[in-house]
Amino acid sequence: MLPRGGKVFFVIAALMLAALVGVYANHFHNAFHFDDFHTIINNPYVHSLSNLPRLVEDPRAFSVMTGHGSFRPLVAVSLAIDYWLAKGGNPFWFQVTTFVWFVVQLVLSFLLYESIMDKAAAGPLNRWFALFAAALFGFHPVSAETVNYIIQRAEIYCAVGVLLGLVLYIRAPGLRRTGIYLIPVVAGIFCKAPAAMFVGILLTYIYLFEEDANLLRSVKRAIPAFAVCGAAGALVMMKEAGTFTPGGTDPWLYRLTQPWITLHYFTSLFWPSGLTADSDFKIVESVTDWRVLVGTVFVAGLCATAWFTAKYMRMRPIAFGLTWFLIALLPTAWAPLSEAENDHRMFFAFVGLTLAAVWAVLLAAGEDRRSLAVAAAVVLAVCAYATHERNRVWRTEESLWRDVTEKSPGNGRGFMNYGLSLLEKGDPKGALEMFNRALPLTPGYSLLHINIAIADGQLGRDAEAERHFQEALRMAPGDSASYYYFARWLSQKGTLGPAAAMLERGVEKNPSDMLCRTLLVQLYAQLGNRSQFDKLLAESLRMAPTDPELLRLRTVNVAGVMAPGALVEQTPERLLDISLAYYQAKRYEASIDAARQSLKLNPNYAEAYNNIAASENALGHYSEGIRAAHEALRLKPDFVLARNNLAWAVSQQNRSRDRRD
Repeated sequence: MLPRGGKVFFVIAALMLAALVGVYANHFHNAFHFDDFHTIINNPYVHSLSNLPRLVEDPRAFSVMTGHGSFRPLVAVSLAIDYWLAKGGNPFWFQVTTFVWFVVQLVLSFLLYESIMDKAAAGPLNRWFALFAAALFGFHPVSAETVNYIIQRAEIYCAVGVLLGLVLYIRAPGLRRTGIYLIPVVAGIFCKAPAAMFVGILLTYIYLFEEDANLLRSVKRAIPAFAVCGAAGALVMMKEAGTFTPGGTDPWLYRLTQPWITLHYFTSLFWPSGLTADSDFKIVESVTDWRVLVGTVFVAGLCATAWFTAKYMRMRPIAFGLTWFLIALLPTAWAPLSEAENDHRMFFAFVGLTLAAVWAVLLAAGEDRRSLAVAAAVVLAVCAYATHERNRVWRTEESLWRDVTEKSPGNGRGFMNYGLSLLEKGDPKGALEMFNRALPLTPGYSLLHINIAIADGQLGRDAEAERHFQEALRMAPGDSASYYYFARWLSQKGTLGPAAAMLERGVEKNPSDMLCRTLLVQLYAQLGNRSQFDKLLAESLRMAPTDPELLRLRTVNVAGVMAPGALVEQTPERLLDISLAYYQAKRYEASIDAARQSLKLNPNYAEAYNNIAASENALGHYSEGIRAAHEALRLKPDFVLARNNLAWAVSQQNRSRDRRD
């Protein structure tokens, strides 16, 4: 038998939370991946809190890629706050924030599961069953596909909004008249549109547990939710009109494929062996495909099971969970997206499926609680191990995309991204091999041709490089990346004029592309184009006021006045600003160099010595940090920041000595 004591329960719950932290301990420094780059790393709007108004209002600020402008203002704001906390592109703070909200979602899942179980068959052990269900969701490796993928925190926010709305509705019925329970749901919709499916989930709950299967009365009680969620969903669709392109091809073949995908998602709860960050699954080619029949029969079977179990109060958690599962998948099953399946789409749907599966097992097990407890412990242990290992896969771009090439060998994008990770390691030959494996799988992928061109350029194959750059431009004339990488290659070859002209077209196509902007500012300086240099730099700094490279360029004169890259109008204060910007971007050597240049102009500048101390400490050079901090305090004895940097360096140096002793 399971223990019933309240204190014991909370101790076990706390231990499970600690175990969850342990399971995910190896994920907190996992890198940015895939869509993270165009929504976070290369997106200037999340790099400064001054852009919060635009992030809230303009879906185009969500991404620097045209066609990816989603209206997810709360997600964008959370990314901007994390970027500020991290002082740049350090994934740690982003991963911490995502994990905290994941824990919140698990707590809400527990509260929902307990409420539903009590509605069906009240009993003192329901809290234990609910705890197991929430733990199963938390430890399950499918959840890792969302928790590790930073931009997909939107799935977690979506689930939190729906769960909080439902928990408030169920457990605080006195608040229903105020409509307060709908506030978190609207917040969830502003994170990801599928949260609007709350309406169907709420209607199902009312129908099964409060109106005793009376559909008309259930619909009447759900009218406020229909109105509010409908309005919020309409606003999202209106905002995204013209900014978001789903990317799918044939809508009806995509929809015919989804029942089979639903079967895949369902079985993944019980055997998640094929998890992949980027599936190679293709939509069916006709209605006669056998997978259409099998998938349709399966979905019909789920619906029949939900209908049958809805007849009996004791079985209604199964009906509720299966209905949640199907409703949550409806948006991605109907809208033709570029990928037929994505493992992170299971996250929201699994909230319901987990409940249905756990309750079904409990009913089947009967009174054999001891065996059930042992089985539950084994299942959680296996899931915990699998999730910990899955986190390893998400550690770097190389490890993730290598896994994709193994799990999804028909995915050209997987081979391309794996090749790109090799290219970044300085292995153009290995990268080109991966790119060539990707080419027959995705011959019309412009980014693939860009990367082939880059690899060819590094190998000195200039004619091939230019051919692939031109092919990328032909395939994606509206994609600023095609212009940026071609222009970068041209500038490296010394062809500055054509490179600048190409970048001007890139900025025209996508004004948010900071890569194009920054390189174009550099080229204007080298070409001696003072007016265009000043204009573009000022405009770019308004978009990204803390960008260290733009701040550096602000001090660069144009050709014809001084040599390109020479510093003019240098002041100690301006150089200190640059030093601080480099420090915030974790470019500590550059921060030290800028601070030393500041000291050449003002040898008694305590703040510059303090910047050197902070940067040396960050590099682990504590002796140098101590010397610089002492200099800062000699010049400014009441300098609190310098005193803190000195104390930190001394403490770290002492710890190092203690370890050696």
